[in-house]
Amino acid sequence: MVQAVLRYYDAVAGTNLQNDMAQKQELMSNLTGSDGVAFAQMLAAYNLKIDSRPLTLKARVLVPPRIEFDNSRAQIRNGSWDLRNIKLAV
Repeated sequence: MVQAVLRYYDAVAGTNLQNDMAQKQELMSNLTGSDGVAFAQMLAAYNLKIDSRPLTLKARVLVPPRIEFDNSRAQIRNGSWDLRNIKLAV
């Protein structure tokens, strides 16, 4: 189970996460409830809406830390640490 979770976060990180969220937003905008009410109308009932404009933030890319275990290093991929087959000190 842990392996499946790690694979999911490896697959859905960074740019892949942005693409995944865009696909989900597109699906939600096309949803209609069983009573014919559109998803946007359901959100409006709770004073919520989906904004199509991207959110702009100031940010910077940080240098990834070096993480070493028992003469090996954790691999960093898509913003996550791959700790598969890494022995941890107990």
